Amino acid sequence: SVFTTNFTVRTFIAAGEDVKSKEFFTAYEEWLVRENWFAVRNRSTSVTELDTNTGLGEGNHTMLIRGRFIKVNKVRTKDPKGNVDSTITLTTPGRDAKVFDYIADECMVKDSRRYFWEISGWSDGWSKTAVIKDGPKLFLADDVRNELYKCLDDFVANREWYLKNGKPYRLNIILYGPPGTGKTELTRHISDYLKSDLYSMSPFDMGNASLRNAAKSLNGQRLAVIGVEDFESIALSRTYKSKLRQISTLRDNGKESEIEDLKKKDQDMVTLENIRYTGFDISDFLNALQGLRVMENLVIVMTTNHIDIIDEAVTRGSRCNLKLYVGPLGLEQVKGKFEHQYEQPFPNYIHDIKPIKACDLDELSSKNAFNADGFLTGLIANYGVAATEK
Repeated sequence: SVFTTNFTVRTFIAAGEDVKSKEFFTAYEEWLVRENWFAVRNRSTSVTELDTNTGLGEGNHTMLIRGRFIKVNKVRTKDPKGNVDSTITLTTPGRDAKVFDYIADECMVKDSRRYFWEISGWSDGWSKTAVIKDGPKLFLADDVRNELYKCLDDFVANREWYLKNGKPYRLNIILYGPPGTGKTELTRHISDYLKSDLYSMSPFDMGNASLRNAAKSLNGQRLAVIGVEDFESIALSRTYKSKLRQISTLRDNGKESEIEDLKKKDQDMVTLENIRYTGFDISDFLNALQGLRVMENLVIVMTTNHIDIIDEAVTRGSRCNLKLYVGPLGLEQVKGKFEHQYEQPFPNYIHDIKPIKACDLDELSSKNAFNADGFLTGLIANYGVAATEK
């Protein structure tokens, strides 16, 4: 809130109950201390200590911000239930409030930390579960890496093009492939590459308009990646919806034998047996991918093991900027992983291997974290292609 009189302008910042209010209050407080440490430190506090404890002390502080002297007052109160409420009041002479706009803009972009957010139903909203640090180096197949990086680099470098052509600054990516090939880890890698926050959603959290609500609740000043895993659960084509309803009806009537007969005749029935379908209306989801201007500063990454059963309305070019197949890894990726982990050359007697899933490669390297010979032994035993290599 901002109040203006004939002589002063005053702004109040409160740490509210919702996540975004608390985030804003913390960022505001830390920015004031970081920019004016001399005004808030006491005789026993050094600059180094302020780096590790950036709390603004209670009471009055006088600060100089953009040539304006500002009185800063922090108050903490406790209600009968023991809940602590904190407020910061800034007062400056004059009637110009632009300095407060400047502080608000600065404090939100100065926080360089990246966060991982999850959601468990819209009654609770987003929950911050971790501070993200750059993940381990990811070894991608050349075609996957080249196509992905080109798409991301073009997106980042051409923001003005989106504005000029009246298009939302948004990127929609579909990652598809067999289970265990690293699609989820690749979503995390996209967040690392873009230095953005990562928001994780399940299709079962996505009732009508939920993706739109998700976008509205984000900080639009920072690029965000929203990961939607197994999104076939919300985006089945009409043909597969009909087949899934057929299975459900038979199961509800106890006709398991008829389901088995259908599975023998139609391979689709085998696939659909393991699909959990939400039953939500997909129309808002489609509009969110293409037409809602509120969806800005976003990269939406959707992953699926079953691209063939997805509604074509989702996968067509106007709603999907990049559709990328993520398959098992080959010799070059295993070689890169080995040399990075063990800091020694990959043996030249291994000329080829069978394709290996990313999850299996991670398991092999974890079991032999400090044992290069054990890694090679396991690799040859399970993925070797020539008896002489054993």
